[in-house]
Amino acid sequence: MTPDLILIDPELWAKTRSGARAGRGFRYQDALCAALAVEAWAGEAAWNAVVPEGLEDATLYGPGLEIRAQIKSRHDPRGRFSLSEVADFVAKMMAPLDEVADSSVRLALILERPVDGLEASGWLQPLASTGQKFEVLAQALTAAFAPRTIDTIALLARLHLVVLPDPLSAVPLVLERKGSLDPAAGRLVAQELRAVAGRAADDNFAKQPQDPASLGATDVQRLIDGVQRILDPLGRLKLADDLCDAANFHEALNAPDFYSGINVMPGHVGAGLVFERPTETADILEALEAQGAVLVAGPSGAGKSALTWLAAYHTRHAVRWYRVRRLSEPDVPRLVQLARLLDASPARPVGFVIDDVGRTGAAGWDMLVSEVQAIAGLLVLGSVREEDIFLLGTAATTPTVRPHLDEPLAERLWVALSAQGEVAFSHWVEPFEDSKGLLLEYTHLLSKGQRLEQTLTEQVRRRLSENRNDELELLRRIAFPSRYGAVVESRFIREHLAWDGFRMAKALARLIEEHAVKETPDGGLAGLHEIRSAYLDNAARACLDMPMSETISEAASVVSATHLPIFIVRILRAYPEERPPLVRALADRTARGDVASLGPILHGLGLATADIVAAHWLEISRRLNIDDRFSSLMFNLTAAYPVEGDLPLFAKVREAGASFATVEVEDLRGSFLDQLDDASGLDLHTDLETLNRLQAALLPLRGCSKAPSLDLPVDQDLSVAPLLPLLEFIRTTWDIKASESGRLVDLAGGSLALLARLRDEIPWITAPRLVEIEGEECGGREIAVEANVRVISDAVQNDLHGDVVRLCELMLVAAPEARRALSDTILPDGASLMVAGHSLNSKRIPRESLPSPARVAWNRAQARAVDRLVGAPQETGRTASLAQLIEELSQRLDEAANLYLRMEKAK
Repeated sequence: MTPDLILIDPELWAKTRSGARAGRGFRYQDALCAALAVEAWAGEAAWNAVVPEGLEDATLYGPGLEIRAQIKSRHDPRGRFSLSEVADFVAKMMAPLDEVADSSVRLALILERPVDGLEASGWLQPLASTGQKFEVLAQALTAAFAPRTIDTIALLARLHLVVLPDPLSAVPLVLERKGSLDPAAGRLVAQELRAVAGRAADDNFAKQPQDPASLGATDVQRLIDGVQRILDPLGRLKLADDLCDAANFHEALNAPDFYSGINVMPGHVGAGLVFERPTETADILEALEAQGAVLVAGPSGAGKSALTWLAAYHTRHAVRWYRVRRLSEPDVPRLVQLARLLDASPARPVGFVIDDVGRTGAAGWDMLVSEVQAIAGLLVLGSVREEDIFLLGTAATTPTVRPHLDEPLAERLWVALSAQGEVAFSHWVEPFEDSKGLLLEYTHLLSKGQRLEQTLTEQVRRRLSENRNDELELLRRIAFPSRYGAVVESRFIREHLAWDGFRMAKALARLIEEHAVKETPDGGLAGLHEIRSAYLDNAARACLDMPMSETISEAASVVSATHLPIFIVRILRAYPEERPPLVRALADRTARGDVASLGPILHGLGLATADIVAAHWLEISRRLNIDDRFSSLMFNLTAAYPVEGDLPLFAKVREAGASFATVEVEDLRGSFLDQLDDASGLDLHTDLETLNRLQAALLPLRGCSKAPSLDLPVDQDLSVAPLLPLLEFIRTTWDIKASESGRLVDLAGGSLALLARLRDEIPWITAPRLVEIEGEECGGREIAVEANVRVISDAVQNDLHGDVVRLCELMLVAAPEARRALSDTILPDGASLMVAGHSLNSKRIPRESLPSPARVAWNRAQARAVDRLVGAPQETGRTASLAQLIEELSQRLDEAANLYLRMEKAK
């Protein structure tokens, strides 16, 4: 068979080569930008960002640096550029710079072929420093600039001449040297990066000058990771692919419901959906440079994730940022290994972004922050909810930035939402003030809930119409607990629904894809946000018409144990009439053998009981005309010793205490234990720390008719049990039943044995001993326990007073018969540590003055329950109240000063 021939007129072919030459020039420009980006990634260049088709063919940016580059190609390998061509290129570059005297703006002419009569200078020095003779070039420049005048020496001092015949050929060598990438993989990365550079050049036709398309370290690293994922998928997956991936700012995510509250991703920033926050961003970057680790903290919906990724976006050219999917303690060594393999250094930093640190792993965050000090060039940036900060051991030493909804941002959001459709307000000021500074609430208020509610309702209806019943069944079991701050156990739901793993995974995947639910790092399931979960729950229950009692009972059986306290409290605040079915469901859950949930259930029911007691107290407080601001203070005073005296305040305390003594609220914990068919059948044999938490959850509350009772099965030999957990358990038990704590002491070998163990296991103390002393309150003799703390060195004793108090606590626990603890700090000669004749740390503490931590925690919980009823619902209201209190205090201080100095009574 004769092949088809393509016959073209040679003369016509020669006349139409301009398009091919132009296309080759563009491909050379793309290749060069790719090579320049790799040099920045490697930390071998003064720049860290490359902007294709910027102010010139390419613009390079670095700290205090701007290089505007003209890029010229020449197809003929034997062709060379002339000096006149070079002069014309430079004159064109200088035209926009006639008024720019700043020497930080440098020029570069990058050529594919050499120049006749002129040697290249490279990047390390300008042409003026090469020692060449420039008479002919100066004449060409004068002609090219005419009629303008030109200072040739000053021009050449800021001009670089670079000749690169094949810019991509060096890329594999750099990638192999800096990234351990084999040459074949390096060539693949180079070609991919050239395509990215071409797309960036095209995008910059429409981009705004404040946010041009550019190439930096993160872009290069993302392509390297992608190639490695193809060439060695198993090795890459084993190291990091299931743990993190390079932040992809180039893949724009144009989410239509972005402002309704979804998790922000790098692509949202790249799409321009995230508005600038210059002040907070600058704070984050300064803290990162100073300490290497920063937290962005705030309440739900404050824009923490957006600000976190915005800060990463602004440093994407210099820092190779990775998005971390989860962060448990075992994951930290893998991240550290990845940072080392990426050759993290101050010149080539690697950054990890962890969104929602409190849920992804507090312990993992603390470990990773400690590694920042050990690895130069490692940066970590995390967002955390305000209520989760206390979980982080490194929070006190980690810089924390808190985003706030300010007026400029509120106005920009209003404009953006107005452009997409009608909003409920004709101006942004009113919803801004009503939102109390919370971003999610602000965007929700702008549309009066229509935008968010309608979107989510439509999602539910669509599932119903498409017979996606499994998704609806799963959604309603997740959304209801999530609207009250709880996470559900995936295995509990699967067992409840009797689904196999494939059916569960299929339904769950769709819900996650549509931003309805999310998986937590510990395997739980939760809604993306409480507001979103509330609307999803409303829509699902409207479609399925399930009674509230059944919904609550079902939720109580699937909520994770750690989230039961908050779930119980918030459910009973919202639906107090549903108390019986909730308590019954919790009892059934425990009776089925879920002993791990017993402590959290008792804790949650105790907090709910504290709410009921607080409501009764508030009635008394208001009936006696006690100012709401002082209600919790008066509540605490009525719990103290009887207050004597004729002052009106003391009389009010006595009257309130007498009224409160008649309050007898049913303790929900007792109701729960009564509904357990056989509490003795529960397997409660566990470690002492767990038993202590369980005992702490049983402490009696003020205002309750009857304390809950649960006999813990502790009858084993405790003489070899760990000392401190044992003493804390005995201490908590004392607050419930003193005789039971005495029995525990006997099981541990008696008081003398425990005191002897204190001497052996607590450093720097003398041997504790029981002594008989004169009673201080009622006269007569009383038993006391005595030991001292030896003063050794500030290096090991930074709080001598605290050491003395702690010793008194432990001695009183070990010796139940003692009424008082005596202790002091003593010098090596046995004398007390004295200053001006006074002992600094001498203590004679009665037992009543050292309640257990659990007792203190429950007292504070009851006081907080009162504060919740009378306090401002938002921080703004609380601040206003404090400001008013400060004004009143100032007035009272002024009256007191006048009385003391001038004998003038207050009017």
